[in-house]
Amino acid sequence: KIDQSATLSKAFNDPTLLNSLELFHKNPKAALAAAQESPEVANFLQEFCSLMGDHFNSLADKQEKPREEPLITEKLTEDEEIMKNLLEKPEVQNALQDPDIQKLLHTLRTDPDKAQKLLQSNSPEFQSKVQTLINNGLLHTL
Repeated sequence: KIDQSATLSKAFNDPTLLNSLELFHKNPKAALAAAQESPEVANFLQEFCSLMGDHFNSLADKQEKPREEPLITEKLTEDEEIMKNLLEKPEVQNALQDPDIQKLLHTLRTDPDKAQKLLQSNSPEFQSKVQTLINNGLLHTL
């Protein structure tokens, strides 16, 4: 596109105009002040900025196009799908968010004998939440 513009083609062979471009890169305010003093510099900078603006707009247009399919296709395994469905249930969410249930789950992993005692010594509400987890297959009894 530079070759298609007489102003830009000439500018890339003219040290004065190349210097104005370098100045624009380093100090835009100074370059604009220089452009006010030289119509040739002003015309060059305007055409160059227009070319760059068009270029970046075309890049943005390419990136904004919706993709036909996702970049990463994720297929849940059967177990993951079951777990996802269970975790969407409000009663399961409620049970798993309970601090006593969280303590129980931790204790089941670290000290199963102590967990058995926790199961026997808690409130009816706690027992109900444990039963919810059992009914949904997240805990089972021996």
